[in-house]
Amino acid sequence: MAAKRLWPGEDPIGKRIHYLSQDSTAWRTVIGVVGDARVRALRTTAPLIYVPWRQMDFWQFSFAMRTRGDISGVLPAMRQAVAAVDPQMKLWYVHPMDELLGAPLAQPRMSALLMSVFAVAALLLAAIGLYGLMASIVRERTRELGIRMALGAEPERLRRDVLLHALKVSGIGAAVGIVAAFGTSRMLSAILFEVSPADPLALAAACAVLLVVVLIAAYAPARRATRIDPANALRAD
Repeated sequence: MAAKRLWPGEDPIGKRIHYLSQDSTAWRTVIGVVGDARVRALRTTAPLIYVPWRQMDFWQFSFAMRTRGDISGVLPAMRQAVAAVDPQMKLWYVHPMDELLGAPLAQPRMSALLMSVFAVAALLLAAIGLYGLMASIVRERTRELGIRMALGAEPERLRRDVLLHALKVSGIGAAVGIVAAFGTSRMLSAILFEVSPADPLALAAACAVLLVVVLIAAYAPARRATRIDPANALRAD
Protein backbone atom coordinates (compact mmCIF):
# COMPACT_ATOMS: atom_id res chain seq x y z
CA MET A 1 0.00 0.00 0.00
CA ALA A 2 2.88 2.38 0.76
CA ALA A 3 4.34 1.81 -2.71
CA LYS A 4 0.99 2.52 -4.36
CA ARG A 5 0.55 5.75 -2.41
CA LEU A 6 4.09 7.06 -2.87
CA TRP A 7 4.68 5.97 -6.46
CA PRO A 8 1.31 5.18 -8.09
CA GLY A 9 1.70 3.38 -11.38
CA GLU A 10 5.50 3.25 -11.09
CA ASP A 11 8.04 0.60 -10.22
CA PRO A 12 9.11 1.38 -6.62
CA ILE A 13 12.34 -0.64 -6.82
CA GLY A 14 15.27 1.77 -6.68
CA LYS A 15 13.23 4.73 -5.48
CA ARG A 16 14.56 6.71 -2.51
CA ILE A 17 12.73 7.90 0.58
CA HIS A 18 13.64 9.79 3.73
CA TYR A 19 12.26 7.67 6.53
CA LEU A 20 12.98 7.17 10.26
CA SER A 21 16.20 9.13 10.42
CA GLN A 22 17.24 12.19 12.38
CA ASP A 23 19.72 13.04 9.67
CA SER A 24 17.94 15.15 7.07
CA THR A 25 20.44 14.05 4.44
CA ALA A 26 19.91 10.31 5.00
CA TRP A 27 17.85 8.64 2.32
CA ARG A 28 16.83 5.00 2.05
CA THR A 29 16.60 3.01 -1.18
CA VAL A 30 13.69 0.68 -1.85
CA ILE A 31 15.01 -2.82 -2.54
CA GLY A 32 11.78 -4.83 -2.47
CA VAL A 33 8.01 -4.79 -2.12
CA VAL A 34 5.98 -7.10 0.13
CA GLY A 35 2.26 -7.74 0.37
CA ASP A 36 -0.12 -5.68 2.46
CA ALA A 37 -0.20 -6.50 6.17
CA ARG A 38 -2.83 -5.95 8.85
CA VAL A 39 -0.98 -4.82 11.95
CA ARG A 40 -3.24 -2.55 13.99
CA ALA A 41 -6.63 -3.49 12.54
CA LEU A 42 -7.96 -6.77 11.22
CA ARG A 43 -10.12 -5.49 8.39
CA THR A 44 -7.98 -2.64 7.11
CA THR A 45 -4.42 -2.47 5.84
CA ALA A 46 -2.02 0.34 6.62
CA PRO A 47 0.98 1.60 4.62
CA LEU A 48 4.09 -0.01 6.12
CA ILE A 49 7.77 0.43 5.43
CA TYR A 50 10.23 -2.22 6.59
CA VAL A 51 13.75 -1.16 7.57
CA PRO A 52 16.65 -3.53 8.37
CA TRP A 53 17.17 -3.89 12.10
CA ARG A 54 20.83 -2.95 11.95
CA GLN A 55 19.86 0.40 10.44
CA MET A 56 17.54 1.28 13.30
CA ASP A 57 18.49 3.31 16.38
CA PHE A 58 15.72 2.01 18.63
CA TRP A 59 16.63 0.64 22.05
CA GLN A 60 13.95 -2.02 21.85
CA PHE A 61 12.55 -4.29 19.19
CA SER A 62 10.30 -7.31 18.78
CA PHE A 63 10.88 -10.59 17.01
CA ALA A 64 8.86 -13.75 16.43
CA MET A 65 10.11 -17.29 16.91
CA ARG A 66 8.47 -20.54 15.83
CA THR A 67 8.51 -23.17 18.59
CA ARG A 68 7.07 -26.59 19.26
CA GLY A 69 4.99 -27.17 22.36
CA ASP A 70 4.56 -24.71 25.23
CA ILE A 71 6.70 -21.58 25.09
CA SER A 72 7.75 -22.00 28.74
CA GLY A 73 9.82 -25.03 27.75
CA VAL A 74 12.05 -23.05 25.39
CA LEU A 75 12.08 -19.71 27.22
CA PRO A 76 15.33 -20.42 29.18
CA ALA A 77 17.10 -21.33 25.93
CA MET A 78 15.81 -18.15 24.31
CA ARG A 79 17.15 -16.02 27.16
CA GLN A 80 20.53 -17.72 26.89
CA ALA A 81 20.68 -17.16 23.14
CA VAL A 82 19.85 -13.45 23.54
CA ALA A 83 22.42 -13.05 26.32
CA ALA A 84 25.05 -14.71 24.13
CA VAL A 85 24.51 -12.00 21.50
CA ASP A 86 24.55 -9.10 24.00
CA PRO A 87 24.53 -9.56 27.82
CA GLN A 88 22.67 -6.26 28.18
CA MET A 89 19.73 -7.43 26.10
CA LYS A 90 16.77 -8.82 28.04
CA LEU A 91 13.51 -10.54 27.13
CA TRP A 92 10.85 -8.64 29.02
CA TYR A 93 7.61 -9.30 27.11
CA VAL A 94 7.19 -12.90 25.95
CA HIS A 95 3.75 -14.17 24.94
CA PRO A 96 2.46 -16.87 22.56
CA MET A 97 1.10 -15.61 19.27
CA ASP A 98 -2.32 -17.11 20.02
CA GLU A 99 -2.52 -14.99 23.15
CA LEU A 100 -1.51 -11.83 21.31
CA LEU A 101 -4.11 -12.46 18.61
CA GLY A 102 -6.80 -13.47 21.10
CA ALA A 103 -7.95 -9.93 21.94
CA PRO A 104 -8.27 -8.51 18.40
CA LEU A 105 -9.84 -11.74 17.14
CA ALA A 106 -12.34 -12.16 19.99
CA GLN A 107 -15.09 -10.08 18.38
CA PRO A 108 -14.72 -11.56 14.85
CA ARG A 109 -14.65 -15.08 16.29
CA MET A 110 -17.81 -14.44 18.30
CA SER A 111 -19.52 -13.00 15.22
CA ALA A 112 -18.47 -16.02 13.17
CA LEU A 113 -19.73 -18.39 15.87
CA LEU A 114 -23.12 -16.66 16.07
CA MET A 115 -23.48 -16.63 12.29
CA SER A 116 -22.58 -20.32 12.13
CA VAL A 117 -25.15 -21.17 14.82
CA PHE A 118 -27.86 -19.18 13.05
CA ALA A 119 -26.92 -20.72 9.69
CA VAL A 120 -27.13 -24.26 11.08
CA ALA A 121 -30.45 -23.45 12.76
CA ALA A 122 -31.83 -22.01 9.52
CA LEU A 123 -30.64 -25.06 7.58
CA LEU A 124 -32.22 -27.39 10.14
CA LEU A 125 -35.55 -25.53 10.06
CA ALA A 126 -35.51 -25.54 6.26
CA ALA A 127 -34.81 -29.27 6.24
CA ILE A 128 -37.64 -29.98 8.70
CA GLY A 129 -40.11 -27.86 6.75
CA LEU A 130 -39.03 -29.36 3.45
CA TYR A 131 -39.36 -32.89 4.80
CA GLY A 132 -42.87 -32.22 6.08
CA LEU A 133 -43.94 -30.58 2.82
CA MET A 134 -42.60 -33.32 0.56
CA ALA A 135 -43.98 -36.09 2.78
CA SER A 136 -47.40 -34.42 2.74
CA ILE A 137 -47.36 -34.06 -1.07
CA VAL A 138 -46.45 -37.72 -1.55
CA ARG A 139 -49.11 -38.90 0.92
CA GLU A 140 -51.72 -36.93 -1.02
CA ARG A 141 -50.76 -38.95 -4.09
CA THR A 142 -51.47 -42.28 -2.37
CA ARG A 143 -54.78 -42.70 -4.25
CA GLU A 144 -53.08 -41.88 -7.56
CA LEU A 145 -50.36 -44.44 -6.85
CA GLY A 146 -53.04 -47.05 -6.02
CA ILE A 147 -54.80 -46.44 -9.31
CA ARG A 148 -51.55 -46.78 -11.25
CA MET A 149 -50.68 -50.00 -9.41
CA ALA A 150 -54.16 -51.37 -10.12
CA LEU A 151 -53.54 -50.67 -13.81
CA GLY A 152 -50.32 -52.68 -13.71
CA ALA A 153 -47.62 -50.10 -12.94
CA GLU A 154 -44.57 -51.51 -11.19
CA PRO A 155 -43.93 -50.21 -7.63
CA GLU A 156 -40.30 -49.45 -8.52
CA ARG A 157 -41.45 -47.35 -11.49
CA LEU A 158 -43.85 -45.41 -9.23
CA ARG A 159 -41.17 -44.72 -6.64
CA ARG A 160 -38.81 -43.53 -9.37
CA ASP A 161 -41.45 -41.17 -10.75
CA VAL A 162 -42.06 -39.73 -7.28
CA LEU A 163 -38.34 -39.15 -6.75
CA LEU A 164 -37.95 -37.51 -10.15
CA HIS A 165 -40.84 -35.18 -9.40
CA ALA A 166 -39.32 -34.33 -6.02
CA LEU A 167 -35.93 -33.65 -7.64
CA LYS A 168 -37.56 -31.38 -10.20
CA VAL A 169 -39.34 -29.35 -7.53
CA SER A 170 -36.26 -29.16 -5.31
CA GLY A 171 -34.06 -28.22 -8.29
CA ILE A 172 -36.28 -25.26 -9.09
CA GLY A 173 -36.23 -24.22 -5.43
CA ALA A 174 -32.44 -24.56 -5.26
CA ALA A 175 -32.00 -22.44 -8.37
CA VAL A 176 -34.24 -19.72 -6.96
CA GLY A 177 -32.41 -19.87 -3.63
CA ILE A 178 -28.98 -19.57 -5.25
CA VAL A 179 -30.08 -16.57 -7.28
CA ALA A 180 -31.49 -14.95 -4.13
CA ALA A 181 -28.26 -15.73 -2.23
CA PHE A 182 -26.13 -14.04 -4.88
CA GLY A 183 -28.52 -11.10 -4.97
CA THR A 184 -28.34 -10.50 -1.21
CA SER A 185 -24.64 -11.34 -0.78
CA ARG A 186 -23.62 -7.69 -0.62
CA MET A 187 -25.59 -7.27 2.60
CA LEU A 188 -23.27 -9.75 4.35
CA SER A 189 -19.97 -8.62 2.88
CA ALA A 190 -19.57 -5.87 5.49
CA ILE A 191 -19.43 -8.34 8.39
CA LEU A 192 -17.22 -10.94 6.71
CA PHE A 193 -13.43 -11.01 6.48
CA GLU A 194 -11.71 -12.67 3.52
CA VAL A 195 -14.77 -14.91 3.09
CA SER A 196 -17.11 -14.59 0.16
CA PRO A 197 -20.79 -14.35 1.18
CA ALA A 198 -21.59 -16.33 -1.97
CA ASP A 199 -19.05 -19.08 -1.39
CA PRO A 200 -19.77 -21.84 -3.96
CA LEU A 201 -18.68 -24.59 -1.56
CA ALA A 202 -21.05 -23.44 1.18
CA LEU A 203 -23.96 -23.05 -1.24
CA ALA A 204 -23.27 -26.48 -2.75
CA ALA A 205 -23.14 -28.08 0.71
CA ALA A 206 -26.45 -26.50 1.74
CA CYS A 207 -28.10 -27.60 -1.51
CA ALA A 208 -26.72 -31.12 -1.07
CA VAL A 209 -28.13 -31.39 2.47
CA LEU A 210 -31.55 -30.18 1.36
CA LEU A 211 -31.45 -32.51 -1.66
CA VAL A 212 -30.84 -35.49 0.60
CA VAL A 213 -33.74 -34.36 2.80
CA VAL A 214 -35.99 -34.12 -0.26
CA LEU A 215 -35.09 -37.61 -1.43
CA ILE A 216 -35.69 -39.12 2.00
CA ALA A 217 -38.93 -37.18 2.44
CA ALA A 218 -40.21 -38.34 -0.96
CA TYR A 219 -38.97 -41.93 -0.90
CA ALA A 220 -40.22 -42.98 2.55
CA PRO A 221 -43.96 -42.25 2.02
CA ALA A 222 -43.80 -43.39 -1.62
CA ARG A 223 -42.32 -46.71 -0.51
CA ARG A 224 -45.07 -47.15 2.08
CA ALA A 225 -47.77 -46.24 -0.45
CA THR A 226 -46.51 -48.68 -3.07
CA ARG A 227 -46.22 -51.56 -0.60
CA ILE A 228 -49.85 -51.50 0.50
CA ASP A 229 -52.68 -53.29 -1.29
CA PRO A 230 -53.99 -51.29 -4.29
CA ALA A 231 -57.55 -51.59 -2.98
CA ASN A 232 -56.54 -49.96 0.30
CA ALA A 233 -54.61 -47.27 -1.59
CA LEU A 234 -57.70 -46.49 -3.67
CA ARG A 235 -59.71 -45.89 -0.47
CA ALA A 236 -57.07 -43.45 0.87
CA ASP A 237 -58.10 -39.81 1.25
